[in-house]
Amino acid sequence: MKDRHIQPAALAAALSGRQSLLLGFDFDGTLAAFAPTPGRARLPAATRRMLAALTRQPGWHVAVLSGRGLADVRSKVRIPGVCYGGNHGIELACRRLRWTHPGARRLRPLFRRCAAEVRARLRGFPGTLLEFKGFGFSVHYRGMRRHSPRQLAQAIQDCLKPGLRLVPAKKIWEVRPDLDWDKGRAMLRIARELGSRGILFMGDDATDEEAFRRLRKRAITVRVGFRGKTTALYRMQGVKAVNRFLAALPVRS
Repeated sequence: MKDRHIQPAALAAALSGRQSLLLGFDFDGTLAAFAPTPGRARLPAATRRMLAALTRQPGWHVAVLSGRGLADVRSKVRIPGVCYGGNHGIELACRRLRWTHPGARRLRPLFRRCAAEVRARLRGFPGTLLEFKGFGFSVHYRGMRRHSPRQLAQAIQDCLKPGLRLVPAKKIWEVRPDLDWDKGRAMLRIARELGSRGILFMGDDATDEEAFRRLRKRAITVRVGFRGKTTALYRMQGVKAVNRFLAALPVRS
């Protein structure tokens, strides 16, 4: 399938008239620009206002699914009525739904032990940062200079136990539960909860490709950014283009 560049206004126009729609977004690199450290990322006030307006549109719903932990992404977005997914959909909070994948629950003690071992290894990798997320953890290496990403990956891999897997992202190595679950399955679970008949999902990273593959022929999928191969149906230029798309949607203010 060949992906196509789509203009924000054209995509917004294609959604006009939809009576039932779930709009799903990744957070970092999609709704918010990347920051030097995870804690410094901010959702622009204008983006927050537009997402809040979408939640008031009859029959339309908004979900934000992130690799961040559930509490973290909720604190970054802070919009009532939005459905949230943390740890790539391992944790969900949507209306009355409060769900955590049972397989991930069983692995939680293992994540703590593994994170402690990796944290000790990272003393030899200046410029790295470990972000523990309860049901997984990320090693950020945006500031690393003396070692290669491959060397860092090997050091992390040496600490992994059965049931855990190492996944690449943008300037990040993620340790996640080795489960048949991703943001795509999370979006489908949320759509069932809400009774949504249509789905759109936007994401910018390699980890979002799992969702694009899962949602193939079942949703409109958009890769944010032009780097790397994608299985998404469309591409959009970047965070600013996502904001132009939100501004063009025919919603009540």
